[in-house]
Amino acid sequence: PEGLPAAGPGPVDVEDVDAAAMGKFRESTQVMRGDLEADELLRGDWQNVGGREWTVAHAKLLYLVYFYAQASSHLDEDDSWLRHAHMVVFIHEAVNSGILAYSMVPSSMSVTVGGTTSKVWVMTAHTALAAIYEMCSEGLINCIRMVTEDFAQAPAYQASIKGMDLVNKMPEELKMQVSQILHGPFGFDDEALEVLVQGREFVLTTPGGFVRRSNICDIGHVPFITSPYIPFCLRHSQTFLTDHSGRSYESALWESDVEDLRGEAIAVGNVTVLMSEWVPLGANTIFSITEKLGANTFPHTHEHKGVAAVPFLEGGR
Repeated sequence: PEGLPAAGPGPVDVEDVDAAAMGKFRESTQVMRGDLEADELLRGDWQNVGGREWTVAHAKLLYLVYFYAQASSHLDEDDSWLRHAHMVVFIHEAVNSGILAYSMVPSSMSVTVGGTTSKVWVMTAHTALAAIYEMCSEGLINCIRMVTEDFAQAPAYQASIKGMDLVNKMPEELKMQVSQILHGPFGFDDEALEVLVQGREFVLTTPGGFVRRSNICDIGHVPFITSPYIPFCLRHSQTFLTDHSGRSYESALWESDVEDLRGEAIAVGNVTVLMSEWVPLGANTIFSITEKLGANTFPHTHEHKGVAAVPFLEGGR
């Protein structure tokens, strides 16, 4: 890469490394963690929870979940939950607004509408989702896996009691930064945004009538074009498969948005990838299938302490 010494035998002298290149490397590392330069002003003792120091990016994600979904502190109160797809949309809006600094890549996501689950291609910040899962494992965020009418899993999240304690310690400036992208524009700024799924698109609305289409589904150009291939011996008919070779020129229009320094080790072309599946007979797979079908795979003497699975209610929070 430009600015770095050429590869060669022997150790590399640190002084030979261009300062600008190293500065760019540090900036790219911050982007991978979701850190912003302005976040330094928000740092403080409030980040220490249970002997661990959480980043400002973690705190922003936690407050985003807390804004829409919180665990009830009393038995007579209802819990609220934030669906996974809706959370991904809000994270995308936060990245686009400069509140978070994660890199986004095209990924397929399951979306349930009218009891039917389908796949939609969206721009996803995988590092942000990894931070969400990390907070789930540490008890700052609760996760529940609901089951749709067609037996697909639909995760949802809420800020736990432990997570709400951290939210109460956060500086008001941090909360204001996140809140501004969770409310409507001028004239609707006192109303929280909601996510509606319309076909294969996501729409941001408010109770007062504000409507805006999210550009999370605009994945732009892609780095490669693929076509499906199934051997004739495995096909039930002689119908030809879709051929996308005519769109191969589109990959030349793609420009990477990855900002970290990297070298090209190998370049390949005309790649054929063969994928195969096997009959799911493993214990873990059978357990997962029976859980989706609502069957009890535990003996009556065993207490089920796994992830909860509840029916998916259309229109419910």
